[in-house]
Amino acid sequence: MEKSLYEKTVSETTKMLVSSVVMFILQFGSIVILARIYSPNEFGILSKITIITSFADVFCQLGLGQAVVQKKKASQQDYDTVSSSAMVLGIITSLVVFVLASPISNLVRINNSLYLRIISPAFFITSLSVLPLARAQREMRFGIIVRKDIVSYLLS
Repeated sequence: MEKSLYEKTVSETTKMLVSSVVMFILQFGSIVILARIYSPNEFGILSKITIITSFADVFCQLGLGQAVVQKKKASQQDYDTVSSSAMVLGIITSLVVFVLASPISNLVRINNSLYLRIISPAFFITSLSVLPLARAQREMRFGIIVRKDIVSYLLS
């Protein structure tokens, strides 16, 4: 028997709430551990790289997934457009970060631009998940998103 919209909303919202709490605990715990392992200088570099990747990730996605979620009736053409656009943006973002790694490193005072060059392919990899995550959100299958968030954070 299929759940009513109310039951599905409560169930999936609860999953997202639990996920948020678990992610907060994981992030807080990892920050505490990393702050103890690394020197203040190394931890500062790690923090700067995290800020840069978060900033670049915004450009990499540009709200494409949300466009699919909010569209009343999404067609296969819409899905194809979002998927290909996300991949192109992922490639562009990866290339921009790779090519501009040295100036960006100088700007934020990171001694070695190699760090940014190493993480630059991550933007393309992330772009591959834009459409599947948007479809899961559109279909209110938040359990998938919760599992992805937790597993990807633990692996990173």
